[in-house]
Amino acid sequence: MLREDAIFFLKNAQCETDIFTIGHLLEQFGFSAEVEGINFRQFQQCLLSNCNSWMHPRGALIHHDMNQPLTHYFINSSHNTYLCGHQLTGKSSTDMYALALLNGSRCVELDCYDGSDGKPDVTHGNTLTTRIKYRDVCQTIMDTAFVNSPYPVTLSLEVHTSIGQQREMVKIMQEIFGPHMTNYDMAAATKLDGITFSPEA
Repeated sequence: MLREDAIFFLKNAQCETDIFTIGHLLEQFGFSAEVEGINFRQFQQCLLSNCNSWMHPRGALIHHDMNQPLTHYFINSSHNTYLCGHQLTGKSSTDMYALALLNGSRCVELDCYDGSDGKPDVTHGNTLTTRIKYRDVCQTIMDTAFVNSPYPVTLSLEVHTSIGQQREMVKIMQEIFGPHMTNYDMAAATKLDGITFSPEA
């Protein structure tokens, strides 16, 4: 994409009129005195970056009462979080969990199946997608869950494992998440039924 194409796009598709804003966005796109064109990937990255967000920058700041019941909030959720390609033939990767959590997701999905080594896997069942180890997914979640946000993360578990591997899943979660995981006693003590449990709780 040439500079004049980018300007045309910003004026006609994005409805930008301010010359200073256009100049700033061109800079964000990667244009400079030395660079007169960008490739498709660079353009795509700009469209997905914060400089092209639909939300006003103030909206990214916490400006709500975070002591309301958890059920009072919209939660940024990720579906088939593990996939980095086609949902029937794509590759599964733990990196996708890190990406989702670092970009604001507070609910990630784990589709769990029996692993051939006796340890659970995460994959899109009955497809040609690759498998990743459940333990590695949990470790990645623990490593990145609270880097950009202190608020709770919900694991949406789709469990297709045998009883033995379900026990292994519980053991892995207890080992990796430790005190960060809400257990039955904590749920009872904090009324996790949605009446009093809040992001700040």
